[in-house]
Amino acid sequence: MRVQSGDHALFNGDIPLALAHYRTAYQDSSDPLVRAAAKWGEARTLYADARYPETLAALQTLITEYPNSVQLAEAYFLQGLTYNQIKNYLQAASAWQVYLILRPGVLDSYAEELRGDALSAAGDYAAALAAYTAAIQAPRLDDTIYVDVKVAQTQASLGNYTAALALYDGIAARATNDYLKAQVAYLSGSAYQALGQTAEAQGKFRLAVENYPRSIYSYLSLVELINAGAEVSDLDRGLVDYFAGLNGMDSYGAAISAFDRYIAANPTNGGTAHYYRALTLREQGKYEEAVKELSTFIKNYSNHDKWTQAWQDKSDLQWIDLNLYE
Repeated sequence: MRVQSGDHALFNGDIPLALAHYRTAYQDSSDPLVRAAAKWGEARTLYADARYPETLAALQTLITEYPNSVQLAEAYFLQGLTYNQIKNYLQAASAWQVYLILRPGVLDSYAEELRGDALSAAGDYAAALAAYTAAIQAPRLDDTIYVDVKVAQTQASLGNYTAALALYDGIAARATNDYLKAQVAYLSGSAYQALGQTAEAQGKFRLAVENYPRSIYSYLSLVELINAGAEVSDLDRGLVDYFAGLNGMDSYGAAISAFDRYIAANPTNGGTAHYYRALTLREQGKYEEAVKELSTFIKNYSNHDKWTQAWQDKSDLQWIDLNLYE
C-alpha cells in the first residue's frame, strides 16, 4: 500500500509525500518485490525533482541489490536519461545499451536514437552513426526523417560532406515542414561552405532566407550571407530578423532598419513591410508607433492577405496595451 500511495502522490506532483511513502515502504518491508518497487518509485520521484545525483544513487541500489527485479530494464533506461541530464554522455549511451540488451524489440529505435545523440554529444561520431543507423532500421511509429537529419549531420561531423549533401537533398525532397526545409537548407549550405564551394553554399542559405523566414535556421543562414558580404533583399532581412526576435534573438532593431530601407527604396510596395514593421514595433513595446503603422497598412493595402488580421492587431494594441477603451 505504501508503494501505491507513493505512486498516487507522484502522479499528483507531491514530491515530498511520494518520497516519504517510497522510503517508508523500502525500510519497513522485507519483501524484495516491495523494496525494489519502492526504490524504483524513489528514483523516478528524484528524477522528476531534478535531483540527479540522488537519482543515480537510488538506481544503483536497485540495479545492484535487485538484479532480477521487473524494473531492471527501466532502471537502466532512466539511468541513461539521468546521466544525459548531467552531461555524462558516454555513461548515458552505455546505460541505454544495457537497456537494449535487457528489453529488446520494444523501444529499440528510440533508445538507439538517444544513444546516437549522447555519443554525438561526446564526440564519438562513428559510434553515433552506427546508433542512428540502427534507429532507422528498427520499427517505430513515426517517420525517420528527423533521424535521417542526424545521420547526415554526423556524416558532416566525420568530414564526409559529399555524403551528407546527398542525404540532405533526399531529406529536402521528402520534407513537408518548412522548418525542416530551412534546417536542411542551412545544413547543406554549411556543408558546401566546408567544401569551399561558396556559390553553392550561398545558394542554400538564400533558399532558407527567401522561402522560410520563420525558422531560426533562416536567421543563421542570413547571418552567413551578411558575413560573406552577399546581397540580401531588405524585405527578406526584415522578415527573418522579425521572426528571429520571436525566437529570442536580439534582432528587432535590425528588422526595423531593414524594413525602413526597403520602404524608402520602394515607396510603392505590396504592404508586407509595413505590416511586419508594425508587428516589430509592437514587440519592441512601441505601441503608439505600431498602431500608426497598422493604420497606414489598413488604409493603403486592403487587398493584402493580412488586412483583416491588421484590424485585430490594431484593436488589441489599443485595448490591451494602450488602454484605449473607446
